[in-house]
Amino acid sequence: MEHSPTLVPARIPSKRRILDQSQKRETMYKTTITPRFNETDAVGHINNTKFPAWFEAARRDFFAEFDPDLATDPWTLLVVRYELNFLKEVNWVPEVTIHTSISRLGRTSVTLHEELYQEGELCVVSEVTYVNVDPRTRRPEAVPNPVREKLSAHLSTKPNEYNQEGASDA
Repeated sequence: MEHSPTLVPARIPSKRRILDQSQKRETMYKTTITPRFNETDAVGHINNTKFPAWFEAARRDFFAEFDPDLATDPWTLLVVRYELNFLKEVNWVPEVTIHTSISRLGRTSVTLHEELYQEGELCVVSEVTYVNVDPRTRRPEAVPNPVREKLSAHLSTKPNEYNQEGASDA
């Protein structure tokens, strides 16, 4: 009995780029992370599952600016989109630096752009979008004005696919 080959449909590429890979963004915060040997995998580099935690740690300073106690006041944020783009292997030596900036400010959301560097080379890029929600209803609501003012002061003026003018869309 002959088997005919199974045809797999070609993947249609997305019309938008996954992430802005520019190395020359304005940086709001820089965070240094010391990789640990136990974060490596069988291939010998840092395992891809470790990077979300590293990026989250780098965002701590961002959130502390709005509430040093890191409480959910004055805003309650939920992650609605998270993308990572791996450009180069990351090893457990030496340290890495994560640059965090605000790439887009919407009416109810904020998008953070993060770049991870090792020895001056861009290795991983992250974009995470948070939406502000009413704590009771869990429905999106406008970012409070005092928070919006602080965010606007740090908004990157460099355009990217999420922020074509490099400014707020509010």
